[in-house]
Amino acid sequence: MLRAFGKEGSNMYYTDLILAGATKRTLGLGHGLISMINAKNMLCGRAIVRMQIDTVSRVLAYTYVSDREDLARRVIGGEKLRSFRCSDGKRLTDQYLIERLSKTLTWVSDTYDRTSGSVHFSEQQLFSASEMISDDNGSHINLLITQFDTKYPESSWSEIAACFSELTEFFVHILDQYSASKPGG
Repeated sequence: MLRAFGKEGSNMYYTDLILAGATKRTLGLGHGLISMINAKNMLCGRAIVRMQIDTVSRVLAYTYVSDREDLARRVIGGEKLRSFRCSDGKRLTDQYLIERLSKTLTWVSDTYDRTSGSVHFSEQQLFSASEMISDDNGSHINLLITQFDTKYPESSWSEIAACFSELTEFFVHILDQYSASKPGG
């Protein structure tokens, strides 16, 4: 991934710093996701996928503005991304960024909404901590208070890995586009 930052000795730009941070975050999240899959921790695995959606959608924001360097400089200076507008005049809010990313990765909007329940305390935690049992004696609820998520099929673990992988491939594509457009890159 480091190829996006140009040749050795090339000029460094504010956008390079943004992309370096996003690359470091992506590498850390990927390592964390592997750990969470191995630990059978779906709550944290989904939160990591949600964080990667956030990373990719925010990096894409720099492609929606006329002056990415000015945006990068001002964000590094502490201004919030949502206070800026893209070339079409719309604010760079999380909702807008997710809508734009969903035009390329159509599954992102639904996944963003579903995985937000892993980031914020929600009904997902209730459902993951219990199971409804119906038998000859009627219906009852078993509580499953454990750090392991054992009731998910293997396909669920493969699905979160595939989501993260597709997001990361798209992130690398963004880095490649940046590298190709960077002066002296």
